[in-house]
Amino acid sequence: TCVFVPLREQSIGSLMNASHESCRDQYECSAPELETIRNILISSGALGCRLTGAGWGGCAVAITDEDHKAGLLTALQQQYYETRSSGNRLSTPAFVTQPGCGASITQYKD
Repeated sequence: TCVFVPLREQSIGSLMNASHESCRDQYECSAPELETIRNILISSGALGCRLTGAGWGGCAVAITDEDHKAGLLTALQQQYYETRSSGNRLSTPAFVTQPGCGASITQYKD
């Protein structure tokens, strides 16, 4: 059973932004391309965005509301991917997902 604690998206977005800034500034594990992607997403309506994965140019994850979802994907496609070389371009460089339950412990009875 999943139990979701009601949090405001703005609160989560602020935490994501602070986390990204900490990773970027204290650990220097971002990259110019990732910063560009993050700036596009934030300026297009994302409430928060941070690097994820191993860093050093890895991936970004952003949070937004339903009203901005399509606009974020369009902005990212037009302002980032269409301005770059077509070599090694992913067919789907960005996608929408929703949070799930995450890790859990399952106990089985014999």
